[in-house]
This record gives sequence, structure tokens and C-alpha cells, in this order.
Amino acid sequence: MRTSLLLVLFFIYNLPVISQPEFKIAVESKEWKDPEINYVILEINLRITNVGDSKGACEDLSGIGLYSGDSFNNSLIVFKERSKGIFQEINVGDHINCFLSFKVPNTANGLTLKFSENHGGAEKFITNSYNNSLLEDAENYFANKLYTKAIENYNIYVSNEPSQKFNLILRIADCYEKMGDKNNADYDIYKSSDNLEFAIENYKECLKYDSKRKDINKKIATQYDLLGDYQVRSANLYAAVFYYKNSLEYNKSNLVSDKKKKIYNKILEKEKKLYEK
Repeated sequence: MRTSLLLVLFFIYNLPVISQPEFKIAVESKEWKDPEINYVILEINLRITNVGDSKGACEDLSGIGLYSGDSFNNSLIVFKERSKGIFQEINVGDHINCFLSFKVPNTANGLTLKFSENHGGAEKFITNSYNNSLLEDAENYFANKLYTKAIENYNIYVSNEPSQKFNLILRIADCYEKMGDKNNADYDIYKSSDNLEFAIENYKECLKYDSKRKDINKKIATQYDLLGDYQVRSANLYAAVFYYKNSLEYNKSNLVSDKKKKIYNKILEKEKKLYEK
């Protein structure tokens, strides 16, 4: 029987027989499942095709395992499950779809499927760590303006890698800022003010790491300014003054100062009329 691991190398057993099965094993996809605090399940979906000239089963899969480029993590990777029909006989030209699943540390990097030496030693790189995948997916979501999904992945990544919070808290804040923009797909008129508040909360968290960043102070001021505008449209004049005042504390702006003065005068005028009544 001959077996090949598609896209990496073709490992062929040179057996002195005329008719025998030969298999190509393609890695179709991978999926992370059931994440825990330190571990996650990696399910690898395979397509096994018999490209030989006789019917047979790909028994060499009994000699395949998952290994990490981090030698420390190899002892922590545990085989979990495989498809029940993974060793069924396959007719010439046919294929089966199956899976293998492993419990791996969420920091295990360079995850690679490998046949044992007794089964040829072929190997196929599958993925970097679960944490790296979370970050890569988050960045892709951010680039494609899918900010809700990006925030979800960033938060999971930070919970797994607390030391990286400083590097990503600004990214999370930017997501909330963009979600407060009515021109974005994730905009929700009923949640827009909440998203601006969340943006402010995360930007302020950034200042705990670096209080002198003027760009972040300006971002906070902008969010307060937008919240002030939101309150004006909702006829909540006292709240509008409150937000404009906060905006000015983080960045002096003549435009915001004029808004605050205008709304404050409206409040005085309103109170005067009430007093006269």
C-alpha cells in the first residue's frame, strides 16, 4: 500500500507488487472546538483518495500523530477521536472524508501531522497555535470591518495571553469607535452611544499604560463630543453639556466649546421661561 500526504510530499512505498492501493491524503480544513482555559480541541478534516489500482484501506493512518514545534508541548498533546469509518476499504478512484481530533495547549505552536517512521515519516504543517489563530482571525475581521467578531477574538486572545493586553486594548477601542460610526456595517442606532462609551472606556485603559499619548486623548475627546451630539439630537441638553465638558478636559477645541456654550444658553433660556411661568 502506498500513502501520500498531499501538498507536502508524496511518500510512496516501493513494494514489489503489481496491483495495490495507493492513497493521497489531503488536509481539507481544520477547526478549533471547545476552548478551555489552557486547552482546546483541534479537529482536522481529511480527504483520503484511492489513486492506486486495487481496493484497500489506508491503514497507515494508525501511525499518524500531531506534534508541536515547541518540544515542551508535545507531551501535552492528547489524541481524542477519529472518524469511525477511517479504516474502511476504498474502491479505486473513490474517496472518503474523515477527521482526527486532538486536545492541545492553546499556546502550542507549529502544529504538524506526522506519520511515524514505520509508516514513512511524511508530515504536513497544519496551523500555528490557537492563540495565534485567534489573533490572525481578529486582524482579518478588523480589515474587513467586521468589528463585532474582531472584538470577540481579541478579547479571547487577551484572556489567554494577558501580557498582550497593552498591545491590543487600543485595537479593541478602535473597533468600538468604528462601530459607533453610522457608515459601518456593525452600526446599530440603539447601541451607538454604548459603543462610544465602550470606546472611551478602552481608550482610558490605554492611558494607564501611556498617559502622555496625545492621539489617544484626542480620540477620547472625539467620542465625548459625539456623545454630546447624540444627546442634543435626543433633546437631553444637560447630558449634552456633561459630555462636551468631558471632551474639553481631554482636548481643547473651539468647536466643542462653542457647542457647549450654545447648549448651555438654551438651558438658561429654558429655565428662565420656567421661572417666569
